Amino acid sequence: MKIKLSALLLSTVTSVFAVTLTDFSNFSQQDGGSWGAFFSGGWEENPSVGDPKSTFIQNLDSYEIKGVTDANTNFVEYYFFKPINLSVGTSLNITAKTLTGNQSSGFNIILFSNGAANFATYSVNTSALSTTDVTLSLSNLAVDSAFAWSAVEGFKLTGASVLSPVNFNISLNDLSTSAIPEPSTYAAMMGVAVLGLGVCRRRRRAA
Repeated sequence: MKIKLSALLLSTVTSVFAVTLTDFSNFSQQDGGSWGAFFSGGWEENPSVGDPKSTFIQNLDSYEIKGVTDANTNFVEYYFFKPINLSVGTSLNITAKTLTGNQSSGFNIILFSNGAANFATYSVNTSALSTTDVTLSLSNLAVDSAFAWSAVEGFKLTGASVLSPVNFNISLNDLSTSAIPEPSTYAAMMGVAVLGLGVCRRRRRAA
């Protein structure tokens, strides 16, 4: 019973701390310019112009970017519906895969706060990915001293090739991290623990 109870509590804590920043199922969605994805540089998403450098495909549960990237001049900027409270120095988990034609390249995931004035940067090398979905755990490479972990407003996904422009063909599936539970969440977790202990005691007495 103790083992089962511990597993139950661990499951509860895990579900509380896991936070999906985006599952890329509505990555192109915008709401009057206040939240959603915004594209710039060679990744400009503009169907009326038909930028030959880039193709964007919104799938049911993923988002594909096929184009050419060189550096931070190409980026996707994604604003959360409301700021998210993250643990200081938290790691990111990115689930993605390479598509046909991708060349050795990289991209950065840059969390931002304070009106997109301060940043925490994470880097992904596409050589660590495969043609099937792979989940990578990323530690931040650089963090501005004024970055507000308690109020993360969104993130940028940028090109990061250090060589000449290369083909960047990636399918993005999920971006997640951990958040700090609210006091009410801690109370709920304690409630589950007390309830579990009560069940244990009643069963012992019955035995």
